[in-house]
Amino acid sequence: MNNLYRFLFYLLFASLFVSCDDDDNNNNGGTIATPESSYLMQVETQSPDGDRLVYMVVLPSLDAEIDLSEAVEFSGAARLRTYDGKVYVYDTETMEVLKFEFDENDVLVETDKYSMIGTGETAFNGTDGIVSNTAAVIAFSSGQLVFWNPETMEITRTMSVVDDLGSPDAGFGFDFGRIGND
Repeated sequence: MNNLYRFLFYLLFASLFVSCDDDDNNNNGGTIATPESSYLMQVETQSPDGDRLVYMVVLPSLDAEIDLSEAVEFSGAARLRTYDGKVYVYDTETMEVLKFEFDENDVLVETDKYSMIGTGETAFNGTDGIVSNTAAVIAFSSGQLVFWNPETMEITRTMSVVDDLGSPDAGFGFDFGRIGND
């Protein structure tokens, strides 16, 4: 029953939009029909042994059939984010941030990635925000902030708030937003 609730939660998560151009070719072997807007859905399954699989599915509408054979699959925990028609995946299994974009055939393909291993973190267990094409941040529950550039897929700086805020036993919580124009 827990998997059903998790599935329904991620179905609601599908309201994130991935924009496509009007002149995109809709003939992509059924992988992704590309109307003006599509929906990204994350489906997570967990076996009785605790093994997780995460599927990334792009749907042309919320009425579309869900076909996991057409999905991109990740082992373990993964989180999906969208910004400006691109999809970013925080893959805890590899501690990488992956960027996906639509290719000329309207298929979502991995185009770049960077590793978080050098940060000392072992899981994407905090909050994150992509606030522009060149600015994003991941705030780990350890109190470390990692700023990165979604365009170049590089870490631009890191900082710790532990010295300023103390070191609570339960970790830190953050939230992000953007105010103003570029």
